[in-house]
Amino acid sequence: MTSARSPVGEVLLSVYTHLYPSRYCQSDKLERFARSTFGRLKPAYDRVNGICNWIHNDVFHEGAFRMRSPLLFDMVTQRAGVCRDFAHLAIALCRSLGIPARYVRAYAFRHDPPNFHPLFKAYLAGPNDGGWYLFDVTRMADPAGLVRIGLGRDAAEVDFCSPFGAMEAGKPEVWMEAEGPASAATTQTVRTGN
Repeated sequence: MTSARSPVGEVLLSVYTHLYPSRYCQSDKLERFARSTFGRLKPAYDRVNGICNWIHNDVFHEGAFRMRSPLLFDMVTQRAGVCRDFAHLAIALCRSLGIPARYVRAYAFRHDPPNFHPLFKAYLAGPNDGGWYLFDVTRMADPAGLVRIGLGRDAAEVDFCSPFGAMEAGKPEVWMEAEGPASAATTQTVRTGN
């Protein structure tokens, strides 16, 4: 049987903060579920891909943004959420299994219609190297059509909108301009699937 946790020696000190629970990613409350559901999968990519597949196939995407995210435990039992909830759940399950994970806020300009979109990155350690890999649990955004806005432990650190009090939301206007020649990607994008 494969260990459910990643060997500590394979994780760099700089990514340790992405192993701990955070406001929207209560990984400490999902450890038993994560181990029993994904612990037998091969470590690293296969485990993260298994998490993404389970969320994509077994959790209903409600489609509309809402102000408050459900507790992740409730999301696991009710099997429903929005894009941001999907990313948070994937992050929490990765962290529960000892895989560092962080939230990515992006603008998906090739999405129909273009929209702000949450993704996540998982740190996959290898025998010779390791790195951050980008995952879209919803599989709704074209990886070549993303503009990263921010990285954080969860949406509390990098959400694109944090309204307080009475407000009236309007349609966002976004402008983009390419600067200089295209540079090499600093992370790899992974398309997940069955």
